[in-house]
Amino acid sequence: MSDKTWKITAENVSSDGYHGVTVANGMIGLVSDARPFQVKDVILNGVYDQYGRGRVSNILKGFNHLDFELFVDQEHISGAHFHHFYQTLDMQQAKLVTHVDVDDRLHIQQDMMALRQLPYCNLVNFRIEARKATRFSFGNRIET
Repeated sequence: MSDKTWKITAENVSSDGYHGVTVANGMIGLVSDARPFQVKDVILNGVYDQYGRGRVSNILKGFNHLDFELFVDQEHISGAHFHHFYQTLDMQQAKLVTHVDVDDRLHIQQDMMALRQLPYCNLVNFRIEARKATRFSFGNRIET
């Protein structure tokens, strides 16, 4: 069986009509965003907002601890600097892989996973390839 059989790729990702992909392990779920290095929602199984009689309970969002900010050569990088943005859902490896170029300076791959063997844990890996001499750093903010 071909390795491509397990993968679904979306090229030229944009916020128009983007609904996100949920990577989950039964306890924690990560919902992707149309912006590189962002997670739209972190959801926990069994945590609900209780409504009154006759209403359906909603799943509550958890703390979003996976919104990353990129700084390249001391400049905050946002939408206009991102090129060749695409995402691949790898159902065999249970991860969402995002690729993006930052101008002509960097290529970044982000792997997002909810770990099956550790039910309340997730993992985000970055692989960064410098295409020219560049200084970069990541920041992280927590949404509560």
